[in-house]
Amino acid sequence: MSTNCAGCNEILHKREHLTCKYCKKTYDLDCANVTPQRFYNIMSAETKAAWKCQACYCKQPKKNNTNTPIRPREKSPVVNISQIDRDNITLRRSPNNMHNDTSDSVDIELLGDTVITQTSPNLNAKSDEILLQTLSVIIQQKLKENNRSLINELQSTIHSEINKAIISLKEDIQQKTEILNCQNKQRKDEICQLNLKIESITKENGKLREDIKQLSKKIENKFRIPEINSKKIVLYKLMEQHNENDFSLCNRIVNIFRDIMNVDLTGYIEDTYRLGKHRNNTRPLVIELISKKMTKYLIDHKHLFKKSGLAISKYYDDITQKHNKLLREEMFKARQKGLYAVIKDDNLYVEGKKILWNTNTTNNKDIDNEDTHDKSINKSFFRNQGLTRQNTHPEHSEHLQ
Repeated sequence: MSTNCAGCNEILHKREHLTCKYCKKTYDLDCANVTPQRFYNIMSAETKAAWKCQACYCKQPKKNNTNTPIRPREKSPVVNISQIDRDNITLRRSPNNMHNDTSDSVDIELLGDTVITQTSPNLNAKSDEILLQTLSVIIQQKLKENNRSLINELQSTIHSEINKAIISLKEDIQQKTEILNCQNKQRKDEICQLNLKIESITKENGKLREDIKQLSKKIENKFRIPEINSKKIVLYKLMEQHNENDFSLCNRIVNIFRDIMNVDLTGYIEDTYRLGKHRNNTRPLVIELISKKMTKYLIDHKHLFKKSGLAISKYYDDITQKHNKLLREEMFKARQKGLYAVIKDDNLYVEGKKILWNTNTTNNKDIDNEDTHDKSINKSFFRNQGLTRQNTHPEHSEHLQ
């Protein structure tokens, strides 16, 4: 609800007005005879609250002799009077009650220019001094208030900026933390997958190592001829005699090799024994010699036994026999296809080429590429050697090639 001025009866739209302490009427600055500069810079909140309007001030009884009508105060200009001029001026003393009523004049000065005080030099000096003190106090209060307001504004501004910076920093840290957590989860998943792969590879590696060890053992056992076997030969189709002892058997062997190969084996024979079961009287005879050179010489000249009805060959263990058996089977397959195949030095040669193949498989990769029509076994190989399958021992028949 708008308020009207008690002096001019105009509506007060601004805050530039004063309310009387006694009559509670509101006046604008023009009707209150107060300048805006004084209203804002000189008058404090307490002074504004204790302000009295001109009507209320005139109703109060006067304690001095100033019964002049209400009019605005006009300050006398300050005139610098020299000492010579001051001696020519007659000075009059003011009444005693004027000195006692300085407080009222100060109140008039603070509340408004409604009463003209008596112009006395001492009174003016004292009033000016009091006014200056009051102004200094008011200025100090204003400065303190301004400083407090500035400090509060600065603190609030600093707090707000710090809070904004902290919030932005928290958001940034939270985003980066989430990104790092996601990356960490991905790395953990990758590490788990790598660990699984490493475990599987380790298991496969262990299996492969075991396979390699087994294969190496097989290869060593397959192609390694013991020292004692390198001194042995096998004599085929030598008839067994009833109750024949080792001495007579050695004499027969010495005589056979002397007659056929013109070699004297006296003192070279270390041991003799037959192979296989007692199915017939022509079991292969194993002859162990004491010299590798003699063994090699006899094997190199084994062709001298072709027309004698006997035959000799190297001594092979079980693994080598299986290997040579597979070589024979592959040779027969190649010959059935019309290819030239021969076994030489425990290796298979087809059309003059050495065939490399795995003993674990039954088919050779160079031979299997061609069609096989006839699967019958070629027996001409044994006929060329002057022997038959029935006359050879099953464990050493492949050595007659």
